[in-house]
Amino acid sequence: MEKVIEKSAIERLRAFFDGRWFPCVFAVIMFICGQLALDILGFFIVGATVCVICVFHNDSRPIIPVALTAVSCVSHQNTPGKGDHSNFYSQPWVIACLIVVALIVVTGLIIGFIRNRREGALKGKKLLLGIAILCSAMILGGIFTENYDMNHFVVAGLMLVTLMVFYLYFTATMDRREDNLSYVAFCCMVAGGCISMQVFAFYLRYYQPWQPLDWIWKDGLLFGGYVSNSAGEMIAILMPACFMFAAKEKRGWIYLLVATAFAGAIYLTLSRMGLLVGALVYIAGVAYCSFRGNSKKVMRTLFLTALAIGVLALLVLIVTGKFTVLFDYFLNIGVSGRGRWALWSTMLGRFIENPIFGDAFSTLINDGGYYITQHEAHFSSVYTALAHNTIIQMLASCGIVGIISYAFHRYQTVKLFVKTNNKDTWWFGAIILAFLVTALFDQIFFFPNFTIMYALLLVVCEKEGTKKEEKSQKGERKSEKA
Repeated sequence: MEKVIEKSAIERLRAFFDGRWFPCVFAVIMFICGQLALDILGFFIVGATVCVICVFHNDSRPIIPVALTAVSCVSHQNTPGKGDHSNFYSQPWVIACLIVVALIVVTGLIIGFIRNRREGALKGKKLLLGIAILCSAMILGGIFTENYDMNHFVVAGLMLVTLMVFYLYFTATMDRREDNLSYVAFCCMVAGGCISMQVFAFYLRYYQPWQPLDWIWKDGLLFGGYVSNSAGEMIAILMPACFMFAAKEKRGWIYLLVATAFAGAIYLTLSRMGLLVGALVYIAGVAYCSFRGNSKKVMRTLFLTALAIGVLALLVLIVTGKFTVLFDYFLNIGVSGRGRWALWSTMLGRFIENPIFGDAFSTLINDGGYYITQHEAHFSSVYTALAHNTIIQMLASCGIVGIISYAFHRYQTVKLFVKTNNKDTWWFGAIILAFLVTALFDQIFFFPNFTIMYALLLVVCEKEGTKKEEKSQKGERKSEKA
């Protein structure tokens, strides 16, 4: 009897992890920890959750919402390098706690790998070769140069862990399920919602009515694991998940409202690239749902109503003279590259100096300072000293070997989506496309939280493609027998 009760409890726990409530509950917990500056508690919850999933579940899929939202437990006060207590994560007791959490997570993942590893899961995985070559090229980037140092290995090593290791782990331990795409898309939407809540909470706490949204305000926008640009960009990148549900769900209009909330949060981050990509995604998503979705008339009505309200609000702002207050940053910065053009020119120069393997990821941080359009910029970390463009960065840091490796990986991913040809998979393709386009103007391709998201999306889409291939092979066998 006790065994039956125990089995029933474990099954209910697994059902909870597999449902839509778990990503929501976990995201709310991370959000609360971040708002109350309970960063360490949040990380211990992350570690405990990963362990529970690995010990009691027979599938690694429920770790995905944890991986996507864990960073939200970092409070804005403790934002490394920028918050009011920016030295928080350099304190010995905090470092000790994080090491303990890391050991808990690694132990849980090892247990999960031993319990849930699928025999032959890596067989026939076509993306594996491209990812392995790309990560190898990054590790070898800048070899034989004086910049081949620890700073280089911080970027290259974390790319190896977040892209290669996450890809291998989830490919080997995650089941091919019918609802994988919808589950992961929902997790993406929840992750975007969690960041949006952080943005709204920051404004509710600190913004004074009609305070100018200018340079000063933007520099103070801190959302824990994200700064203003990366927060807006991540929300924009995850927005296609909202439209996937808006197009297929019976009450799709709810998800349109969620996407609209995302758009509002993106604007409040004052991220130009986030706003540009978010606007393109929003317009394309609304257009698709208005003509191809399940609730076309409702979608069109809602969009036209929202558009009318937006235009009216804009007119009121112009008439009352408040327009310049809320659009101050964008009016002043315009389409300025903020030093990107000079930065790209310098990075291309580093490529010319070392064309085969590049000049490593630490090529600029080792300069100590870098002059951008008459303003000296001292980089606070190797990540701030990246090129703000994936292609130029790969050329400068990894040379011809790196850019060929990246091109091969890109070819494989495009081929995957073309072969899969599934409506839901194409929404994932939209997320990845938004990510890659945004990465042409920012460093996010090399940021661990963005790379983790990217690796997880590739795993899910490749499993969907494998499932489709197996179905077609079974169909061929049946026809041959007939």
